[in-house]
Formats: sequence, structure tokens, C-alpha cells
Amino acid sequence: MTGPEIDLRLVSKYPSVKTEDLAALSLGELQSLLEAQKEYNRSLPGDKTLRSFFAALSDEELLKYVALLQTRLERETELLERFTRLGLDPFAADLMDLPLQFPLLTADDAADGCTLTDGAQACYRGGAIYLASPPPPLAERLTLLACRGIIGNDVFHEVFHGLQDGVELFHSLEDVLNTAALGDDQAKVALAEAHAWLRCLPGFRHEVLMDVIGASYNIERREHLQVAFELLYSLVVLGLSDEEIGRLVGHARWCEKKQSYLELEQARARLLAANGLSPADLAEAVERSKVIERLQAVRAIGIARELVQAYRQAAVAVK
Repeated sequence: MTGPEIDLRLVSKYPSVKTEDLAALSLGELQSLLEAQKEYNRSLPGDKTLRSFFAALSDEELLKYVALLQTRLERETELLERFTRLGLDPFAADLMDLPLQFPLLTADDAADGCTLTDGAQACYRGGAIYLASPPPPLAERLTLLACRGIIGNDVFHEVFHGLQDGVELFHSLEDVLNTAALGDDQAKVALAEAHAWLRCLPGFRHEVLMDVIGASYNIERREHLQVAFELLYSLVVLGLSDEEIGRLVGHARWCEKKQSYLELEQARARLLAANGLSPADLAEAVERSKVIERLQAVRAIGIARELVQAYRQAAVAVK
């Protein structure tokens, strides 16, 4: 397949779904726009076509597709910003070549015998990220985005764990699983995983992530996850960076009396006061943020599929 010239004209009523460009819309209007985008996506190429399309592209063709995809994602959404500001390029040809703040190594390189258990593909430990196998190739990552809206991956997940590295934080997935199995302070596990999953999978509903984390790490008390997500969403909306939130997560501990993570609760209270916001103001801002992020993720799926459709149509026209 030769690389066709793709028409980048936008088809949506709202060319940009960035937060500032949707400021005048009500929460109800945002939800309607989200449903309209979902419906539109269903008219575009489906999973089977997407998988075969990306599998057939050469390395050169994949990079040309990525250039077009990034142009639109950056113009229409904010999904890439959380990753690129940390040096994480979701569309790098090889994730092993990324200039990360933590060394990226294979598990065999672990000097202290780091092991990956229960099918885990990666872990953060002692300032480095260890992989059980090579990270997913570009074609696989593009397929996940086009089919499911997944931009993050195991490597990025572990980078967010690295940002949490505090005084008593776990240093590997193995530590997390062992602690969870023993029932010792599962609240720390819940918070650490909620943070890494939430930041790595933009647009995913936290109710879904709660179910996944709860089942994967044997979290018995759902309130640990519920409170963790509530506080994390709030701190993002209030303007804390990933590094700042990571440090708070790394030192935070669950207070049984207050039924909350004290360090995060205190940070939220300080920021509310500093910004002159009420809890009701914050709750509304958080709900808008959730819908907009979900809308951006669904738009990303649509963009990826539109480009596939344009490539296929151009190929047919050439024939």
C-alpha cells in the first residue's frame, strides 16, 4: 500500500474537544456530544478491519499514519499532553528507545533478582522499570487505540508508579501482590494502582477501573478505591501536576477514623481555599472533566478510524 495523501478536513460539528473550546457547553450538552461521537464511530471501520489494516502496513507507512494521527490528536484533544510532558511518546517506533527518567530494562538485567509474577509484564523497582518481554510494537499500539481508545501501556503505567516512589512505597508489582495477599494495608495498594491506572488510561470510567483493580489486586474494601479516585480526580482538576500528585500518593496513608487518605485530603482542602472554590464547585468541575476526557478518548478512536477509512478509500481509488 502506498502512502496516500489524506484529507485532514474535520468532519465534526466541534472541530476541537479541548476543555477551553467546550467551556460554553453545559454538562448535558457535553454528554449529548459524547453520545453523538460514539454513534459516529460506529459508522467507521470495525475491529477486524482495523487489525488487518495495521498488520499490513510497513514501518514507513506506520510512521506516516502516525504523523497524520498526531496532528489531529494534538489539534482536537488534550490526550497526549499528560504523556508527552513526561517524555512518554505513545507512538514511538520503539518504546525501548524513549529517553525516560527511569531506566527501561529487561527482567534479566535486574541485579537484585527482580522477578515478574502471575503473568505481569512490567514492574517498577529501585528506580528502574523491568519488562518481562519487549514492549508492544507500534502496529499493536495503534490497533488498541483505534479499537478501544487505549493510548497508555505497561511501560507508561510503571512510569507513574515511579513518580510515586516515596518512603514506604512498594518497589515492584511482586511487592504489591504479596501485600495484597497478606491483607496488610490494602489501602496503599488501592491508591497506588488507582493513580497509575487513572493517569495511564485517559477517558476510561473509574467504575470500570475499580472493578479491574479490585479483582487484580484482591482489594476487599471498595471504599479504598472509591475515595482514591475521588481525591485523585479532584487534585488533577485543581491543577496539581503528575509529579506533585505522585509524591502525595507515595507518602499518603489511609486514616480509618476519617475514612480517607489524609495527605491527599489535606492537599485538596488547601487548594480549595487557595482558589476560593466550594466543594460543590469542585464536584461540578470534576464531572465536567470526566465527560470531556471521555469525549476526547472517544474522539481519538474516531480520528484513528477516519484515517484508516481514508487510507483504504485512497488505495481503492489508485487501483
